[in-house]
Amino acid sequence: MLKSDQTQFTRHENINLMSFPSDFKDNYAASPRRRPRVFRKLRERVKELTVLHKASRLFQKAPQKLRQTLRRLVNILPAGWQYPEIASAQIRYGNSVFSTDNFKETPWKQIVEFSTRNGKQGSIQIAYLEERPPEKEGPFLSEERALLNSLAHMLQSHIEQRIYQLLLRKNNASLEKKVAERTRQLTRLNQELTREAARSERGELRLKAFRNKLRKLLARTTKQEEQQRRTIAANLHDTIGQALAAMKMKLLSLHGEAIFYGLEQEIDDIRTLLEKTIKSTRSLTSEISSPIIYELELSSSIPWLIEKFSDKHHIQVSFNTAGDLTKISEQIRLTVFRGCRELLNNVARHAKASKISVTLLRDREKLFLKVEDNGLGFSVNEWKRKVLREDSFGLFNVREQILELGGTLDIESVPGSGTSVIATLSLQEKGKAANDKKNSDCR
Repeated sequence: MLKSDQTQFTRHENINLMSFPSDFKDNYAASPRRRPRVFRKLRERVKELTVLHKASRLFQKAPQKLRQTLRRLVNILPAGWQYPEIASAQIRYGNSVFSTDNFKETPWKQIVEFSTRNGKQGSIQIAYLEERPPEKEGPFLSEERALLNSLAHMLQSHIEQRIYQLLLRKNNASLEKKVAERTRQLTRLNQELTREAARSERGELRLKAFRNKLRKLLARTTKQEEQQRRTIAANLHDTIGQALAAMKMKLLSLHGEAIFYGLEQEIDDIRTLLEKTIKSTRSLTSEISSPIIYELELSSSIPWLIEKFSDKHHIQVSFNTAGDLTKISEQIRLTVFRGCRELLNNVARHAKASKISVTLLRDREKLFLKVEDNGLGFSVNEWKRKVLREDSFGLFNVREQILELGGTLDIESVPGSGTSVIATLSLQEKGKAANDKKNSDCR
């Protein structure tokens, strides 16, 4: 595209002035002697935008290894400068150095340095191999300084995005490993509990003791997982999200010049890619750990969850409330939110339902969550047997979290007739509720 643009610039008689801004047409018509200078500036801007476009495309479709990306990028850079035939480039990052074949240190150079959040330092250097007439910065234009700074910012953002993607993959792998290990532990402990209960009259006491350990283990695992999710989500938002937003703002600032130089479509393509990346990052952050859970009351967070679920699975869900749903402790809110999410996902995976009803009620001492569907239903007794011998802990996980808070989970289902699940949680602190019950028994 650059070659065809240059051909057009040298054939003045074929240019349609109606396609250029008015100030350009005035300069073009007023002084024929100024035309070569105007076209030279125009060619320089085209070269600079072309390098930005190629770099952006390279970052969007970057190879798996960073070294390959940097090796390709360094060969793209010289074409954006005023004298590409004598321009050379070098990129440094950490202990690695990438240079064009003709690179050597000279007095005529531009350098910009940057650093990433992992503590590594980097730089981009452009050097002319021969002396050229002085401009704004030695032989370099002021626009070339802006181009170099923009490329360094893009490279810094790209490297940090790679860092956090790697961190996210490692954390996900670690979480999956921990969950798998905890699942195996829960399975073994449940099997031991079942054998002990059948073997001895004292098995019931031991069963209760083991169940308490299971609930504490599950509660601790769930809490650790939630903390790690919040940390990862915060890092995604504060680093990659803000870097992408900054890139978008810088790109929008070039939009006016892009129209002038005929590169509006290329800039729009880059902007579209950026917007898709920003949207994907926000969606990923929300899926990992949405702030909705912590910032809103249940009267707002549950409808938000239902809306997301309906949009994803195309299932009609109704929501009803009664009582005051404010001033509920964060632990209970989180348990109800997770429980509702798990029950909805369970319906989507297994029930083949077309309608779901979610009801949230509160009286003076208790909170009730009821989820009903018109799906296939199942045998509750068969489910209880499967939980103890299979690696399926959806409803079991919900039930154990509720029991840990002193609540109950009641399941009513018949094959072919849908399912109704009611979770009941005490709004009193667990220790206080036990003392109240003990005092009542004494009276």
